[in-house]
Amino acid sequence: MIKLQHDKWTWWDELKLNIECSFPVKHIGELKTYIRHRLTTKHHLIKTGLPKGQWCDTDGRMLYGMMNLFMEFLEKETPFETIEWESDEWHSNAKKEMIAIRDWWLNHDNRLKEIDNALSDWHDNKFKDCKDEDWINRINQSDKPEDKVRFDYLHELEKKLDDEEEEMLIRLIKIRHFLWT
Repeated sequence: MIKLQHDKWTWWDELKLNIECSFPVKHIGELKTYIRHRLTTKHHLIKTGLPKGQWCDTDGRMLYGMMNLFMEFLEKETPFETIEWESDEWHSNAKKEMIAIRDWWLNHDNRLKEIDNALSDWHDNKFKDCKDEDWINRINQSDKPEDKVRFDYLHELEKKLDDEEEEMLIRLIKIRHFLWT
């Protein structure tokens, strides 16, 4: 606080008071926190875990971003060790949801590999006797019955995974208020 050395209030005293009020010391602490979070801990960034340099649509970035935030929460904040989840029914249900979502996400890569294998199987059978320049003509030809079965299976796997991803994102949003320790 500014102390007057004389009985009169001068313009200099007014200026010192304005400076002290417009830039309090707490802003220095806030600035340090801002710089630390912006440059070192980077809490403002969401790590998706997607490969660098490859295009990914917004829906995929949302899925990977949200799931990796969730997994980061489970790994770094260890909520199952620090929170009493059996204290009431809401917490108990939230813990069950967290475990279900975590287990599903840990198996997600296996599902993608299964789809990739089905795609390779369909592609290899449909274009097995094609030359490199002839595949474009073959793509619009009707499928053989066995190729149609493979394509339908591939489509079924993709649809099922898409529905599961949507369901898990919804379930994660419903328990987001429990994601703190």
